[in-house]
Amino acid sequence: MFKYGCTCARRCPHHPRWDLGRLKRLARSADTSEIGLTRAKSPTAKRRNLSIPQAEVYVRQTVREIVDADFVESIWMTDVWFDVYALYRDGLGWYVKLNEGDDGVVVISHHEPERPITTIASVTIFDIEPGEP
Repeated sequence: MFKYGCTCARRCPHHPRWDLGRLKRLARSADTSEIGLTRAKSPTAKRRNLSIPQAEVYVRQTVREIVDADFVESIWMTDVWFDVYALYRDGLGWYVKLNEGDDGVVVISHHEPERPITTIASVTIFDIEPGEP
């Protein structure tokens, strides 16, 4: 478990705003998950050669695999915080932006990193995991 412990003002990007354990539990079910089409399901379907319903299941499974060390930053968007995580799954790098909405976990981004991105554990995530064919 990481100690985020910064002393920034209210809009601090250095620690998650949402309880990751709760988000992971909510991601177990489609009833408690909202997955965006444009920046989450569609890019996932294309990248993994999946149908849109299969891509939604894949995105929810990715959320369930996120750990504290995958945290990158919190982003303030339109009056709400989103937490950004980056990780490797199936040899591919994934950029994931999520929060908790009224009905459960909301994933607005699940796609390849647009640039190398470094997690709080100092792991740099690329579009393809180094050493993978």
